Amino acid sequence: MGYDGVKAICGKLRDISEEIEPLRKKDFTKVNLNEIKDQIIELFDKLRETKFISKKGKLREAGSTTASKILHLVCPDLFIMWDSAIRTRYGKNNGYGKDYFEFLMEMQRRVWKKLRFEIEKLQQKYGKKVTRIIDQYNWAITH
Repeated sequence: MGYDGVKAICGKLRDISEEIEPLRKKDFTKVNLNEIKDQIIELFDKLRETKFISKKGKLREAGSTTASKILHLVCPDLFIMWDSAIRTRYGKNNGYGKDYFEFLMEMQRRVWKKLRFEIEKLQQKYGKKVTRIIDQYNWAITH
């Protein structure tokens, strides 16, 4: 992303920090995502649309993969990362906030509920967060 991209993302995070803070205590395994749907979509799109100048001097946007990774870093118990292969696997090719919200819903309804026992065993064995285990599961089935 380059230095300008990092500066742009840091600035955006400062701008939206008050919106993010209430989500930092949310737990993916317990939260009703529908109650925070609008917040998720809005935050994701604000991060995704963050503009910066690339090393080649072109105007760029942070993008969907970056937005999901940043949200995971600031709220690791709530947000799951994705990339283009994972988006494609789940039919979320546009990569907008609405798609990301639907992806989280699918992860909660399908993956967490279906594989809960296995995920909890892995969590205990390796000390990783549920959201990170689901990310690794998605990466393994798509790459």
